[in-house]
Amino acid sequence: MGSKMKFVLSAAAAALLLSGCTSDLGWLLRFSGDNPVEVRELARSIQCGTTSDKSAVSVFTDAAELRQWQDQRGIKLIDGDAMPAGPYAVVEMGQRPTGGYGVAISRKAGIRRDLVVLKGTFISPAADSAVAQVVTSPCVLVGLPTGFNRGVVVFNQAGEIQATSLSKQ
Repeated sequence: MGSKMKFVLSAAAAALLLSGCTSDLGWLLRFSGDNPVEVRELARSIQCGTTSDKSAVSVFTDAAELRQWQDQRGIKLIDGDAMPAGPYAVVEMGQRPTGGYGVAISRKAGIRRDLVVLKGTFISPAADSAVAQVVTSPCVLVGLPTGFNRGVVVFNQAGEIQATSLSKQ
């Protein structure tokens, strides 16, 4: 293969990788580290009892911790009998003034060092849409892979950190 052909193929490969930054492949290359994993959505709700308007992620090691959190919030995302083994994360969008908001977490995730890295899509209603005039607090319960130690980081669709379970110490 000639040097001109190698250059063209190298340029094409670079362009493909750069254009992939908004795709799942690009996201995985950029954020998930060397260990891609899958997570599973277990439940979702538009009323999660969130009082803050900030997004948050909470990590629970087992079903007992998750049940305690649900009891404190006065909600039931998932029945105790239906819970697979933990750990779990609850990703919250934060309190919103109307309906039409939501959060979805991609099954494609990664482990970087000892953090689970999640990709979320945070949905807002269109400015001119008719929405329910009720306060909502969307969240999603995700089953996590075992074997990580420090916490969870959630990136939004723009590639920015939306929420983390890590303290800012």
